[in-house]
Parts: sequence; structure tokens; C-alpha cells
Amino acid sequence: EGKGWILLMCSADYSVRPVSSLNHYIPVWREEDLKPDVVEKLRNSTHQEIASLKQMLQTGNARTHGAFWASLAETMGQRLESLRTFAVLQSSLKLQNLVAAEVPADGNCGAWSIMNLVTGNPFLAAAAQNEADKQQKYRNQIAEQWTSASKDPQWQAVYMSLMDLFD
Repeated sequence: EGKGWILLMCSADYSVRPVSSLNHYIPVWREEDLKPDVVEKLRNSTHQEIASLKQMLQTGNARTHGAFWASLAETMGQRLESLRTFAVLQSSLKLQNLVAAEVPADGNCGAWSIMNLVTGNPFLAAAAQNEADKQQKYRNQIAEQWTSASKDPQWQAVYMSLMDLFD
């Protein structure tokens, strides 16, 4: 019982890949650890962004958006595909009464995820990208813990077992 942290390791575009190529972390909560309206907002925001991007891609063109439309459309298309894959992930998590939040794939995803979990705020990463000092503090703490744990023979054995199991 009680609140626990779940840190999901995945690919930055949420596609299924071998464990050795996973490069992104996102925070995950049990539904009962969040208010129902927060759970609903997390699930709906993905679908709303998908609908918005689809609309922009259908109505946009170089004439209305300028010379950079092709590049912009490509970026929006990539984001759309990533969101679709994230929606599938959210659906899988929902079957287990879990819900995830997206965090930036900027090299600080672990720090963003830990910040979201520590504060209990799934929307922190989106709202607090200006808090570089706080993010760096979490990043440093994660690095210290990882360095410490990586020297422990038991953790090394667990890591090697997982790599053998999943790859």
C-alpha cells in the first residue's frame, strides 16, 4: 500500500525496441495515487494534441505558413507518430491502472521524471523547463546514486541478468 515510484524506460519516440537501445525515461503513477481529474487530463492531453496536429497538417501549406512549411510539416509528422505510439503505451498502462506523463527528450528525461515523481506533479516538466538549477540538482543526485550503485556487485549481477533476459 501507499505511493510508489515507477520510472519507465522506453525509446524517446515510444516505439518498441530492444532493451539495449532504450534511451528515455518517463514517470508513471498508479491511478489511485493521482486525483481522477489529473488521470483524465493526462490521458486526454495526448488525444487532444494528436487531433490538433492532424488539423494543422491537413490545413497547412507553404503559402499560409511560409518557406519553412516542409520542415515544419516533417517535424509535426514525427511528433504525431510519436504521440500515436505514446497513446498506445497509455492504453497498455491503463489496463494495469497506470498512467504516464511525457517529459522532454532533451537528455534530462531522468531528472525531469524524478522531479515529477518527487513533487507528485505529472505536469511539472512541461511547466518548469526554466528551472535549470533544480533540474541540475536532480541530475547530479541521479549521477551520484548511479555511480555508487554501479560499483555494487549485486546491482551488476541484476543488470547483466536483465540484459541477458531482454536482449
